[in-house]
Parts: sequence; structure tokens; C-alpha cells
Amino acid sequence: MALTTLWLPDAPPLSPGADDDEFADASGGVPGGWTEYDHGALQTVDEDAAGAELIQSTHAGSALSGIYKALPGAGVDFTYWTKVSLSGLGVTSTIAAGIALLEDAAVSTGDVRTYMLRANATQGEIAVHPWTAYNALGAATVTHAISVDTGPTSLYLMVRRTGTTYAFSYSTDGLGWMRTLSTGALGIVPIHIALCMDNIASAADVSARFKFYRHVASDVGLTPLMGGRRVTVST
Repeated sequence: MALTTLWLPDAPPLSPGADDDEFADASGGVPGGWTEYDHGALQTVDEDAAGAELIQSTHAGSALSGIYKALPGAGVDFTYWTKVSLSGLGVTSTIAAGIALLEDAAVSTGDVRTYMLRANATQGEIAVHPWTAYNALGAATVTHAISVDTGPTSLYLMVRRTGTTYAFSYSTDGLGWMRTLSTGALGIVPIHIALCMDNIASAADVSARFKFYRHVASDVGLTPLMGGRRVTVST
């Protein structure tokens, strides 16, 4: 038996950021340090051995829910990233999950910008959407289509801020960040960031699972080695 050392982006960093959360408590309910965002009373939140899970019940139309934290103050640069996985896709439902930037999560009619992996029975995409309330989804400002048959059920999503410019990127492996989906001003001044989901006109309860939530207090650019750890495994 040989030993091999690998870089694993899912492994907790040796030097975590002050705002990092590996969702490793498996304590159930809303993870510590987070506040629930659920103006439609449609969501159940769990923290188990596999991470943080958002479950949204069946309902008509779009309704955003999730868990949120405060963002750094205006003008403070940052990078946040997470790994999101979707489960429960049905014939008639659409699942979307990812990162939300909220004007004020405590207000149901606050503006929101979401950056989410979306999939239904016939198509998939990674998209940025505006919302004018938790249940008022606007037309996508930018999308990147993916195959619903061969596309991922899990992605790494990253949002970066430099001044008032926001950039949204994604990766399939947590190492190569090959595309910036969108960059520019948001049109709102967000004070909260959320891990979020939307269960759109569904026929069943669906879930989104988040492996971790990590933060760097700068814009790391599009070619970073994001936090993770070298791990020795038997081969």
C-alpha cells in the first residue's frame, strides 16, 4: 500500500478565515452564526454530517429562502465561495441554489441578486437573476447553459467584490476557475450574503446542500488556489 498526497479543495484550510464555516457541527437546525431567510415559511434548515441542507416545500411560483450573514461594509473587497449540490429534481420541478446578495434580508420586499445553479427536466444553467422581493424573480441578466443530462449536480460558486464591482465565477473542481459569468455593478447596495435556494413551481420537496462557506478579505482574481488542504491517502 502506497501513500499519495493530494490537494483537496473540500478539505478545511489549515488557516481558516474568520468568517469560514465548514458546517461540521452536525447539530441540526440553522447553523450557528447564521440567520434564516424564509419570508414564505417554506423552508427547513438542517446541519448534518454532510454539511448545511436547505429543504424547500412544494409551492407554486418562485420563492427564495436560505441562511444569511452580514457582508463587510461598503468599499471593503472580498471573495466568498461555496460548493452547492442539488437533489430531488422531478419531471415538473425546477431547482435553483447558490449565493444571494441581499439589500436587507430582514425585509421581504428587499431587492436581491442571486447567482445559482439551476436545473429542470429539460435544461440547466448557471445564472444571475434580480429579485424585487423574496417571491418576485426577474429575468436573468446573464446565463450560461449546461446540459441537464450530462451537466453537474454540484458546482463551486464564487463571488468577488472590488469597490462597487462584483464578479461571479464558477468551477467544476474547485481548482480551475475558467469563466467569469458576470462582472459589474449590482444596481443595489447589499448588506447581507446568503446561501439560498428556489424550488420553482414544483411537485415535490427538493433540497440544496452546501459543503462549506469560505471568505478571503480581498478580491483574489480568477486564477487563485482557493482554500483547501493537502491530504495524504492510501492508494
